[in-house]
Amino acid sequence: MKAVESLNKKMHDVIKKCSGKQVILYGYGKSGLFMEWLCSHVYGKQFALVIDDKKVIPGANIHRKIILDYVDPEETVILVSFRKERMTENDMSQMTAYGYEEGKNLFYLKDMIIPDTLGLYSFLEHECGTDFLKRVDQSEFDYESPDATACGASRERSLLDMCQMQGIFNGKVLDFGCGKGAAIAIMKMAGIKEVDGVEQSHMLAEIARDNMKKLGEDMVAIFNEDATEFTDLLDMYDTFYLYDPFRGETFKKVIKNIEESVRRKDRKVTIVYANPWLHREVEAGGVFKLVKQISTEFFLNIVNVYENE
Repeated sequence: MKAVESLNKKMHDVIKKCSGKQVILYGYGKSGLFMEWLCSHVYGKQFALVIDDKKVIPGANIHRKIILDYVDPEETVILVSFRKERMTENDMSQMTAYGYEEGKNLFYLKDMIIPDTLGLYSFLEHECGTDFLKRVDQSEFDYESPDATACGASRERSLLDMCQMQGIFNGKVLDFGCGKGAAIAIMKMAGIKEVDGVEQSHMLAEIARDNMKKLGEDMVAIFNEDATEFTDLLDMYDTFYLYDPFRGETFKKVIKNIEESVRRKDRKVTIVYANPWLHREVEAGGVFKLVKQISTEFFLNIVNVYENE
C-alpha cells in the first residue's frame, strides 16, 4: 500500500532528526497518545519523557515543562504533537530559555506528517482522500434492520496491534458489516494479504469500494449483500471479523451460517468478535469456543477470539 510507504518515509524522516538523542514528546492529547503508540508499537522507539502542562492521567507519567531544567538540550530533541499556532509566545520563550530552537532540536510533528489530528485513519484521509472517520447512524442507512448498529471505524491502534499478534487473523479474512472498509484498510496496512467485506448498505458498500480504490487495494471484494444471505462463499474464508455490526436474529443467523460452513468444509476457523455483546450466542451451537480474550480500546474493552473445536 502506497500510503504505508508514505507514512514510513515521513516517520523515518522524524526518526532521523532524533538520531543519537533522547526524545521528548510535548503534548499528550489525541495526537500525542497516537504518536507514543506509533513510535513504540510500530517503529520500536520510546520517548524518554512526556510533557504536557495541563493533562493529568492516572497511571501516566506526565511531566510539566519545568522538568527541562534537568535535561541537556544538546542531547535532546523535542517533538511537539500539536499545531505550531497553539504554541504561545510564553511557551516559546520558555523553550528558548531552556535551549530549544525550532528546526534544530524542536520539531512540530504536524508539519512533518499531516496537519490534522494524528492517526492512521486521518493519515489515510489526508494522503489518499478516503472517507473513514465520519460515523453513520442507523437512521441514515439505505435499508431497514432493527438489528443493525451504527457504522463507525474500528479502533485503529487496538486493531493494528491484534493484526500483529500470532494466531488471531488466520488465512483469508472476511469482515461482516464492513461499513466503509476502515477495518479492512488497517488489516491491509498490517500486511494481511486477503481481506474482503460484506455490507448490506449500498451507500456504505460504494464508499468502501471507493476507499479501496484510492488505497490501491483493487483486489479487495466488497459484497453488497444481506449478511444472513451471504452463504455461498463462506467456505473460502478462515477468519471472520465482527465489530459489533448487528445483533438479534441477524447475529444468530450469521453465526449459524458460519457453523454450517465449517460442517461443509472441515478447517480451522476463527471468529474475532469486537464488543462481544452476544458472546453466548457464539458458543451456543457447540461449534465455537472462546480461546482468547484481548484487552483493547474498544467500547467494551475486550475482543473475543473463538475457534472451532
